[in-house]
Amino acid sequence: MNILVLGASYGLLVASILLEKGFKCTIVCNEDEDEKLKKNGFALNIADKNLFYSPQIFFENKVLSSTPRNFDYNKKYDLCFLTIQEGQLGQNEILKLMEFIGSSKIPLISLMNIPPLSFVHKITRSIDTIFSKAYNFPDIWKEFDQHYVTHASSDPQVYKKLDTKLITIVVRHLADFKISNFSLVNEVDTLKIITSSFLKKSDPVKFRVNNSNFFSLSKWSMLLTGNYRCFDNNGKIISIRDAVRNDENKSSKIYNSINQLLSKMGASRADLVPFYMYLKASLFLDAPSSFARALGNGVKNLERTDKLLSIISNFYEESNLYIDEIVQFNNKLKDIKN
Repeated sequence: MNILVLGASYGLLVASILLEKGFKCTIVCNEDEDEKLKKNGFALNIADKNLFYSPQIFFENKVLSSTPRNFDYNKKYDLCFLTIQEGQLGQNEILKLMEFIGSSKIPLISLMNIPPLSFVHKITRSIDTIFSKAYNFPDIWKEFDQHYVTHASSDPQVYKKLDTKLITIVVRHLADFKISNFSLVNEVDTLKIITSSFLKKSDPVKFRVNNSNFFSLSKWSMLLTGNYRCFDNNGKIISIRDAVRNDENKSSKIYNSINQLLSKMGASRADLVPFYMYLKASLFLDAPSSFARALGNGVKNLERTDKLLSIISNFYEESNLYIDEIVQFNNKLKDIKN
């Protein structure tokens, strides 16, 4: 089974799990990353709950890599993990690659924080064009049949260290990838083949699969409470931990309001994570989110899950002042930075 992974941050953590279980894996990444992977592979460094790091695990001569420009379109792939941010999809060669994946009906598991537009159409049972306003490149998803697209919650916290020779992926917060299942039987079987190997208790990070479309969306409450609020009142970047814990009462209200929206959409109690569990986990989230760093650096094509949730809440006539406040604040900061 050949598995394609787009992206070399979360993507290399995904690849490490796949490679350890004996699957073939091709990473699509930028030229600098491709050169390092071809020469030296990559390393994985995992912290426990006390932030004590294990010895590095080295993956040399195990992973295949390619740049989008040099991608082999003649090779057959059985599954694809999309692990880059939505704002990166507009690059010409990646657009071409995404068109290939969609038209070839290669089953796609997205680890983007914002779900693929095709997945949003599936969970809302609507193809209303209003949802596309949250996306930088909504036309990409026209090539994707919603039956071949699913979503995963990227709950582990990772960052990438680049030295002159080696890429090291550091996992600072251990958590599992929560994957909502595909709709089609043959793709479900494909996913079962992969995930059936990830049930050992000794594995620090696992893939967990559930038939509920909302299983992977429990992170929405976390994103809006933490990741999209990593700024103080003056726009200075702060950690996810501080964003959540500086005003626990307000954080609780934001978090529970998102869970309420998910419930209205069809999520069961089993799909959702209670606030007290996230509050406990936030102690270890002592770095800013990737969204905050990107906004702070003036990145134009930001991944706007906050905007999507605002649109969805209005679609379900569940107007949410907390979401709107977050969206307006982030819009204001974006205007300042750009």
